[in-house]
Amino acid sequence: SRTPPRSCKSAKIGRAYGAKVHALVFKTPFDVCAQRNAARARTVPIEVLERMRDNWQEPTLAEGFDEIEYIEHLTAAES
Repeated sequence: SRTPPRSCKSAKIGRAYGAKVHALVFKTPFDVCAQRNAARARTVPIEVLERMRDNWQEPTLAEGFDEIEYIEHLTAAES
């Protein structure tokens, strides 16, 4: 689950100095995440990844973000 930015400590500090709070959403397909995880020395159990995927909620401006930017997934051939 995400911490709403208005209650996030670092967001509060930034706002105190006039900074804006931006959300970056990386649009990486689940199968790519699972493959990358499997290649790590210390993996996260697949059940945990699945639970995180199933509980994911898109961020909204109503949560207090000033801007939300979506980063599309690139394949190796595209990068």
